[in-house]
Amino acid sequence: MAEPNFIIGGAVASGTSFLSHTIKDHPQIYLPKIMRPECGFFYKSWEFSKGKDYYLQRWFTEAKEQKAVGERSSLYFHGDFMDVPKRIHDMYPDMKLIFCLRNPTERAYANYRFTALCGLENLSFQDALEQEEDREKQATGIWAEIRPFSYRKRGQYADQLKAFFEVFPRRQILCIKSETLSKKTPEILKQVFHFLGVDESYMAPPQENFTSPNVKNLWVQTLLRKWLRGPKLDQITENYRKGSRTWTEKIAGWNLTEGKKPMPAEDRKRLQDFYSSHNERLAKLLDWDVSDW
Repeated sequence: MAEPNFIIGGAVASGTSFLSHTIKDHPQIYLPKIMRPECGFFYKSWEFSKGKDYYLQRWFTEAKEQKAVGERSSLYFHGDFMDVPKRIHDMYPDMKLIFCLRNPTERAYANYRFTALCGLENLSFQDALEQEEDREKQATGIWAEIRPFSYRKRGQYADQLKAFFEVFPRRQILCIKSETLSKKTPEILKQVFHFLGVDESYMAPPQENFTSPNVKNLWVQTLLRKWLRGPKLDQITENYRKGSRTWTEKIAGWNLTEGKKPMPAEDRKRLQDFYSSHNERLAKLLDWDVSDW
């Protein structure tokens, strides 16, 4: 059975969907056809406890002779508290890791919008930021691991990246600036293909827009999640975004708008101030220019 040799591991809301969908049809690359829900094997304790054989059978049975076999789990990058770097290294010490890092201020708001779309958020962005730490402490069950309200903390990239550098050699880690991936896609793809050791001349087809729709009413969305029993809402909103219009998708779509609601100016300023020192540390760690962040 094929075993993975690369992972697109995060960050959340930073272009991992775009990247994985763009490279998945490369003839020398295998990624699971199921992209949602993501794998999350090394992050979710209830999945990891099932063991390596389960992991391989669940996600890689359709892999053939591809040189690069991998999966995408955007939570991995934020999983140092779950020992994700060590879990991956213990099982696959030669694993190659790809991380997409986005302006953390924009990432936080995108994460908030996605959590709202999933029907899990009933607070304004400002209130959610202010209550983030309390909500994490109060979380129980799977939510103590998934941490859907971890908007600000997930943007502390230097801390999270150092956890991987402590167990993996840097040559096995490729960090991509999400803004560059969006603006200079062909150049970044060549870099990714070189990193994975596959044909760099592959021309990827244009990809769809992965921006989440905007939720009109947060409370209505949370009620929809209860009515549709959780994860079913995720698939319905995904289908709606792609143009499908069954009766349940029409009902869900009534609470969505195509336009992206702008981030409140005061929240943007507060986040920019918070991330200033974190961004400086990341710039030194990767020798990056993050002045546009």
